Amino acid sequence: MTRAPLLSAIALATLFLAGSAWAMSPPAYQGLRRQVKKTSFSSAKLDVVKVAASSNVFTSAQVKGLLKAFSFSSGKLKALRILAPKITDRGNSFAILNAFTFSGDKKKAAQILKGAGSAVGGHAGHNHRGHAGQGHAAHGHARRGHAAPPGRYAQPPVRYAQPPVRYAQPRHAQPRHVQPRHVQPRRAAGPAPVARVAYPTSAGWATQAYGHYSNAWPPAAMKQLRRTLKRARFSRDKLSALKLAVGSRDDGLTAQQVIRILKAFGFSKDMVRAIRIMEPKILAMPAKDVARIIGSYPFSSDRLKVLVALKDTILDLENKYVILNAFTFSSDKRKAAKILASVKPRSPLYGTIRGRHVVFVIDCSGSMGATVFTHSGRAVNRLDYVRYELSRALRALPHGASFNLVVFAGGVLRWQPAGVVATPQNIGAAMAFMNHQRPDGGTNIWDAMKTALSEPGVDEIHFLTDGTPTAGPVRGHRQVLQNFRKLTAGHRQVPINGAALLMGNFRGDKRAQSAELVCAIAHETGGLCRVLQ
Repeated sequence: MTRAPLLSAIALATLFLAGSAWAMSPPAYQGLRRQVKKTSFSSAKLDVVKVAASSNVFTSAQVKGLLKAFSFSSGKLKALRILAPKITDRGNSFAILNAFTFSGDKKKAAQILKGAGSAVGGHAGHNHRGHAGQGHAAHGHARRGHAAPPGRYAQPPVRYAQPPVRYAQPRHAQPRHVQPRHVQPRRAAGPAPVARVAYPTSAGWATQAYGHYSNAWPPAAMKQLRRTLKRARFSRDKLSALKLAVGSRDDGLTAQQVIRILKAFGFSKDMVRAIRIMEPKILAMPAKDVARIIGSYPFSSDRLKVLVALKDTILDLENKYVILNAFTFSSDKRKAAKILASVKPRSPLYGTIRGRHVVFVIDCSGSMGATVFTHSGRAVNRLDYVRYELSRALRALPHGASFNLVVFAGGVLRWQPAGVVATPQNIGAAMAFMNHQRPDGGTNIWDAMKTALSEPGVDEIHFLTDGTPTAGPVRGHRQVLQNFRKLTAGHRQVPINGAALLMGNFRGDKRAQSAELVCAIAHETGGLCRVLQ
């Protein structure tokens, strides 16, 4: 299988600079500062700052450095108005005044800083309990503005109107290697907890995960597709062939593969249509590759259309400002900046979700405790990584969409009897539920899939596992595959997008079987398969 770089963001509250829990990382900040400095006009510099500020937060020192990239006080003051609400270390903001020369400008800057809220203060909600046994520690970290310890990052700060429901996890008398966890919730009296959620806004707050997609199109398939497109004489024939090829495969396309396919189309309007056909199957699109694709279009109007088509595939939001380089005219840069400011985060596990009623099926078995290393050397477990990516996916759901969660180990638990609308309160409650789950027990894939397919009104399922079936009535990946059509019989066709999370190592991992199972289920139902390892 083809291996493609995965630039996935694992949210670890790392102290990049003193007093900053979520600030833009030093390498990303240096790239931003260079971009602002080399941009010619003050208005264009402000566009870059606006785009960067929409997905990042900054230290006072970083804000001061960005202001120094402006030649005139008027530009500095306008930039400060954009950046002031994004400052993480309010106690050090006095140093920003040194970026100004005249006392009158210093006074105006002080007034701007005084009127702006803190990025940390705005996001540091109180967590009544958090993870079992660690609630007070987490509360202390949030209150003092320090980073939470590794493994705690996926939990959004939640304030409960009443204590969260605890879920009993009785064990059944079965062989020890299975250790099923058939969880039955103990419902609290009265209404469900009401959560007030505040999420980190900085993509730069994240460090990058170590991993690759291994299920991109193989070279032979790409070669065949390009040969077919080259032989087609007319644009409509090329587009029909591309649509058939993309729709018939369950694996995805890398950024480099998208670029190679586009070379088969001569006209800009056809390239725009080709992008729209491929977009649902694009696995990962770093900002620099989005800029490269956009730059291949000769006309400004087409470049903006491509940006609209690709904006939700951008994986590294902290670097999205580089896409402005693909536009020549200031008016186009300004339009692009407005588009980029509305970009939603794209999860490398879940991609872009289009369903109106989505069910997330999540493996919480013992192997999900396997360690995953980030590029910076930090260690987290697989389940913590999934928690963070789930929170990103829930926040990016289409407006008005509903969702539900199904977690499984040896047993299966549906979070709610039916789907709930993706409001901040419901998302916060769902993440609180996920934070109660621990990696433990076997892998009951069969019952988990039955539960998800029985959800009333479901039109899209996202199934994630790191293993093969070891619990439940049907065990072994071949047995599940042989009986899968029986499982889906009687249910209307619902696409199941599968993700095999194989980063890290766990004794007993069966990577090939897990990848085969996930991709076969996706292929059978018309979904997309992702294999991360």
